[in-house]
Amino acid sequence: AQHRALVIDLSLLKGFEQQQGAIISYLLKLILNDRLANPASRLPVKIVLDEAHRYLPGDNQQLTHNGIFQVLREGRKVNLQLALTTRSPLDLPERLRSQFGTMIIHRLLAPTELACLPTGLTFAEVAALTTGHAYPVRPEQPSCQVDVQAPRWW
Repeated sequence: AQHRALVIDLSLLKGFEQQQGAIISYLLKLILNDRLANPASRLPVKIVLDEAHRYLPGDNQQLTHNGIFQVLREGRKVNLQLALTTRSPLDLPERLRSQFGTMIIHRLLAPTELACLPTGLTFAEVAALTTGHAYPVRPEQPSCQVDVQAPRWW
């Protein structure tokens, strides 16, 4: 209720990708299970996972049991939202990409990156984006270019 933020910095474990992924998966499972077990706890929780491709397993079998995937599939119903960032959507498994309700598309430089996303945008539109511009993409809604501004505290 007081708009608190918690930052978990795993940069000291940069050379240990599997351990980083295990920590993130475990923490997200704990958060999701707590929300599912305590229905009265419905304050919105927003989680941002930067460079998400670093924390994901390589195969679909492991993905199903990963905390990131579970929060994306089940978190909405308990007011738990997860935003992932990555430079290329191809770094995310297709099964995970299908779980997003909203995407913010910044400049992509390869047609295959755009082709893997259901955006309705042309490659020319996305490749022409400059710093500070993006296309928010929502199912069945037209996309228009927006300015992305740094927060005042930045």
